[in-house]
Parts: sequence; structure tokens; C-alpha cells
Amino acid sequence: MNCELNSIVRGDFSLAQIHDGSFIIGSAPFRHASEPADEGASFYINDFTLSDKRPWRIPSKWMRLDSLVDLVTEDNRCLPMQWVEPDFLRFSRIFDAVKLSLDQGKLVKTVPVVSSRCSVSENQSMAGRLVKSVNPEQQAASLCAFQENGSGFAALTPERLLRIHDNKLETMALAGTSTVAESELFLRDRKEQHEHLLVVEALRRSLSCFGDILEKDREILDLGGIIHFLTRFSVLLSRDPGINEVINALHPTPAVGVVPREENFMRELYSQRAEFDIPEGFGAPFGVKLGDSFESYVLIRGVFWKGNDAFLPSGCGIVQESILHREWDELALKRNWVKEAFSLT
Repeated sequence: MNCELNSIVRGDFSLAQIHDGSFIIGSAPFRHASEPADEGASFYINDFTLSDKRPWRIPSKWMRLDSLVDLVTEDNRCLPMQWVEPDFLRFSRIFDAVKLSLDQGKLVKTVPVVSSRCSVSENQSMAGRLVKSVNPEQQAASLCAFQENGSGFAALTPERLLRIHDNKLETMALAGTSTVAESELFLRDRKEQHEHLLVVEALRRSLSCFGDILEKDREILDLGGIIHFLTRFSVLLSRDPGINEVINALHPTPAVGVVPREENFMRELYSQRAEFDIPEGFGAPFGVKLGDSFESYVLIRGVFWKGNDAFLPSGCGIVQESILHREWDELALKRNWVKEAFSLT
């Protein structure tokens, strides 16, 4: 088993930690397809705009593991990186432009993204080394990774986009951010409550066409050092929707997108991301289908690379009540959490 596992992650591979904490791992070469395979594991990988018409990656072989404790990579050293941090003045210009749209009563919320970046001398073992550097069994988040032809990502994401199993769909609203030290203030913060409620309301609308909705009480998700508001949803499906239909209905949620979800506001968000060279996969759905079950995550809290350029993006929800320096601090808080989680400091 150990030899087989390590042969899979020695080259290009895909990894998803699913709902029960186990891991689905598939190895290259991948067959690119518009639909998942009838049997075995199929990985869903798309960009933020869902432009890939063949988003399925069918691995040449795959396996399911309860733990990655036996994982050995060719280079197990940690990955300290010399990050160039994003520029505050550039972000402040984005913030001012967004606030103008908010003041005009057109836009309700948007999620701009900034990114740290650095150069890497080699990328062939990036995914394996990053995966090996975390302890996902102790995190309230899911480990995801993918590497193919010199590009890839590794993320420890707390946000599930959806899970479909039997005749049930599960998803979540995850928005509103603070530190554990400020948890009491966070519970009373109207801006954070408003930001979370926007995601909740959007999910109520998006899910209504699939069946009866069960919405649980809002809770706090503690990731260790950073906390979020979390509301869980489940839907008893009244029909059998296709995976692509559900993804298109939910993505992007207001947690990573815009409110209202109108074409002109989405174009502005896409334009801002392109201007700041944000990785196409950041905030995008990533998932795995195994048998009749499918689960997908939102790719946040991770490292992305292409060639010799590596990126560590973070986003923040801007609403009417937002304050520039608080949003800037939140962006740094999220990036620092990733650096600690992946031993990048």
C-alpha cells in the first residue's frame, strides 16, 4: 500500500479529502472529459469563470485512504518562501471604487482578491511537499491538491460548495471572519452578520428550485486562530439534477462573488482578478465523484502555482459597513493562516 501511494504522488496527481475525513487520490495521466467516468473516481477541476467545457479529470489509477501518515515525497523539506506581499495602495483604489458603487445603491457586496507571490526554483514536487506539510486530521477544513504539467494548487479549505449523495444535497454559507481572540466582538458585529446573511439569502434562493430546504442555526467554525460564521443547508431533492446544473446554480456564492449576481458586476469582478493576476483557480469549485456521490469544495486558503510563479491569494467581502483597514487586516489574517498551516514561514 505504501509503495502504491508514494508512486501516485511522485508525479502529477489529484487529492480530495471527503466528508468522512478520508482521502481520494488519483494519479496522472488524466483523461480530460466533459462528463465523469461511469465507475471509479473522477475529479472536477474548473476555473473561477467555469470556462472549461471538459472539467473532469479521470485518473489512470486511484485509491482511497483513511490517513496520509505513510505519505513520503521525494523532498520532505518544508517550503519557506520569500513572499512579496500585495500593495496596500492598489487595494485601497479597489476599495474606493467598490464603495462608490455601494454608495450609489447598485452593488450590495463584492469580494475582491489580492495575492502574495514568489518565485519557486522547481515545481515538480510542490503538491506533494505541501500536502505532506499539513496535518489535515486536526483541521476543521478539507485538504485538496492537484498538479498537472507544471501547474497546480494545494488548499486547506473550510468551505464546501456542495455534497450530493442519495437524494440529498448539502451545502453551507461561510462568511464573516474574525480572530478567536475577538470572538465576543465578532458575535455582535453587524457588518459580519450582514455579510453572512447575504450568503444565506442567496443560497435560499438558489436551492429553492431543487426541493425542500432544511436550514440549521448559525454557528461558529473555529479553524484555530481564525473563525467564521457558518450556516449549514440540506435539500431533499425533488428531482435528479446534473452536477453541472447544481454547480452553476451555486457558484459563485456571495462568499466569493457578488450581490446581486448580475452580469455587469461579475464582469467587474473578473476584470479586477485579471488585473491583479489572481490565479484562475482561486475561489473555483474542486470536487470528486465516487460512485453516486459527489462533493465539491471552494478553493480558498491555499497556494497556487504556474511554472516558477507561486501565489497565495486572499479575498474579503466588502459591504456598505466595511472599513478599509479592517478589510486589509482580514486579507493578511487569511494569508498568514495559510502560511502557518502549510509551514511556509
